[in-house]
Amino acid sequence: MEKINFKNGQAPYINDTNLNQLQENIEESINSKSSLPTGGITGQVLAKASNTDNDVEWVNQTSGGESSIVVEDTLESDSITNALSANQGKELNEKIKNMTTYSAEEINTGKTWIDGKTIYRRILNIPNVTSTGSLTSSNVSLENIDYETITEIKAIAKLTSNDWVAIPYVYQSNFLTIALNDTKKLYVYTIGYSTSKITAIIEYTKTTD
Repeated sequence: MEKINFKNGQAPYINDTNLNQLQENIEESINSKSSLPTGGITGQVLAKASNTDNDVEWVNQTSGGESSIVVEDTLESDSITNALSANQGKELNEKIKNMTTYSAEEINTGKTWIDGKTIYRRILNIPNVTSTGSLTSSNVSLENIDYETITEIKAIAKLTSNDWVAIPYVYQSNFLTIALNDTKKLYVYTIGYSTSKITAIIEYTKTTD
């Protein structure tokens, strides 16, 4: 920057040359102290890029001056501020629904067995048994279920007396019990009881997982 000197406290003679020089000096001083960074697009605002004076950059403006929200597409995050994506919200809803849904169709429960495999659930209706005074049974085939490990079997029965009982059920010398044999058949055995409805709930892992 070329200086304009004042001699003896007197203002110099102003002509076009030194007037132009003065204007250039003023413009250069302004630009060096408050120049804006190049670039940027419509809607962006200036923000500090560091703690250094005049170090600014163009950034996207957030609505209402609030900080931007981070959307996560995973259920593994432990953040208490980030938002869950619609996709993961749907997956979470499916997991909750499947944990409490009982169906004759195979349901992925969302639970995991000790070997890390997914646990599935299915409801089975078993043919009724009729008491004959000796051991009688009925069964349903599980050939269409590709199970590897049975993690849980529960069953309930409605007796012909209209009582509902959980299986196994034992009273004095009479009983109802349930068992899955090596031919992939789920049996109900009884002495002394006749049923009008038998429902079993099985949970299992699959060989294909």
